[in-house]
Amino acid sequence: MSQYVRLAGSFGETENDMTNAQISFVMQAKSKVLNNKRLDHLIYPSDHSIQNNGTIYHSKRSYGYANTAFNFELGVAVADGIVQRMEHHPAWNELRYDAVESQLCRGMNENFPDRAEVMGRLDLSAANDFQLGNFPNNINSPSPERFLGEPFRWNGGSTSLDKIVSYRILDRIKNDDPQMAEALAPVEELMTRMTSHWFDLRGEERANWLQSASLYEWDFRPQNIFEPVRQQVCDYLATKPGENN
Repeated sequence: MSQYVRLAGSFGETENDMTNAQISFVMQAKSKVLNNKRLDHLIYPSDHSIQNNGTIYHSKRSYGYANTAFNFELGVAVADGIVQRMEHHPAWNELRYDAVESQLCRGMNENFPDRAEVMGRLDLSAANDFQLGNFPNNINSPSPERFLGEPFRWNGGSTSLDKIVSYRILDRIKNDDPQMAEALAPVEELMTRMTSHWFDLRGEERANWLQSASLYEWDFRPQNIFEPVRQQVCDYLATKPGENN
């Protein structure tokens, strides 16, 4: 069973698997027997990958399984767009701390904010902004337990969209809040490394990095970054003035 949400028009539960017809077409295109100039510039995975495994492997990614590469990059791009929209909202400075606290501090801070309420005040919602597809269809997926009660958790494979959004908000806060920067000090080097590549690289530099980066070295899982500093961050957030503290 696929670990990815079914998005109409992209991949689906078979992930990177190719049909026999697709295998035949790709092999013909690769050998140029189709005589189609539009296909001549394409770079293909190895014959073994196509013929023996029936798998399409993205030649411009070091970890070229297409669905994994797609989900990694899609999650980061959507999260960055969400946080940019938040930053332009009049209530951003007031609510950015609540947005992080509602994610990281459930069960730790006595009066942690309600996430749906915070996002609603920022003109965001789970169904419209955190579910990359039709939310009711996701609930009817083979694993509905991933979505029930947690509609902000669009699943990207190794992490979820809400965690990437919270990471990006924390990344923004620490730049102008010395106390938050101090709380995040144990993971500052790792955050700087991840942000500078997953979020900041553009153009040819980004393309070159994606083609050479090792998945195991650059696997972006914000939840693993949060854990060593969760207590310090939540202790600090509990002191911030606001409706929920």
